[in-house]
Amino acid sequence: MILVFSNAKFYKNEKKRRTSRTMGKIVDIGVTDYDSLNSHQRIWFNIEPLVNGGIIEYYTNHGAENNSDLLEDLKKINLNTVISVFNEVNTLFMKGKPPKDIDERNNEISEWDTKKIDILERSEKNFWENSQETEIVLYKYVNENLKKN
Repeated sequence: MILVFSNAKFYKNEKKRRTSRTMGKIVDIGVTDYDSLNSHQRIWFNIEPLVNGGIIEYYTNHGAENNSDLLEDLKKINLNTVISVFNEVNTLFMKGKPPKDIDERNNEISEWDTKKIDILERSEKNFWENSQETEIVLYKYVNENLKKN
């Protein structure tokens, strides 16, 4: 009985390692040649960092340069509540969307008044209140679609 359990545990761990390698490859492609990601890879590449980092990290680090793609990807997997949160934050930027350049984006954010910062922080809170749903929907999508490629 212990041997069967050990084998089951081995296979489960091996499956996790293979999944981790696959996701690592997608990150490598996304960072070096973003446009070559297929639609399933792009969905994972754009949405997964949100699950770990949230809204503020998304806008102040790398990721927001692909904001229009993110909104499309969220729509594809029906995360409309999350889209609403991003749309609200996007309106805080001068052009109604975040600058693609990370330095320009952070410079603009650093000049926001208290009202805009309050909206950003409220949006962050709203995002985390729905983050479990986001994670479940994303990983369900990945399991159903990404492994086919």
